[in-house]
Amino acid sequence: MEPSASPAAGNRRTVAILWLLPMLVLTLLLASLVWQQWRDELPLDDADYVAVLLNTGIAYYGHPHQRTRTALVLTETHYIRQVQGENEQVSNVLMRRGQELHQPTRMLIPLASIQFIEPVAPGSEIAVAMRNNRPAAD
Repeated sequence: MEPSASPAAGNRRTVAILWLLPMLVLTLLLASLVWQQWRDELPLDDADYVAVLLNTGIAYYGHPHQRTRTALVLTETHYIRQVQGENEQVSNVLMRRGQELHQPTRMLIPLASIQFIEPVAPGSEIAVAMRNNRPAAD
């Protein structure tokens, strides 16, 4: 016949479990909050402009205003449109969003639709054209 464990040892185990369980839950909750904060930050080194390539192959350029858990918010949004000239020559023209009938001031792009995001170099042709295409300040 085996000797049974003392009641005091059982109580110590119960107290240890009751103390460790909330600590484990608290640690997991804190780790989750830290991970969400890290995930929601824009890893763009304070870029003035970014290029956003969507899963559909369409590219948008603009200022990364905010990133939420589900979307990237761009302001000063532009896209490249191909225009055919008089002599059948096709050229690329940088178009600014906001000229449409609903005159959008920002664009929310679902993160699931984004293939990648890259910073636009300040001296690049696109960055210079976007700076020159800004509306006059009020």
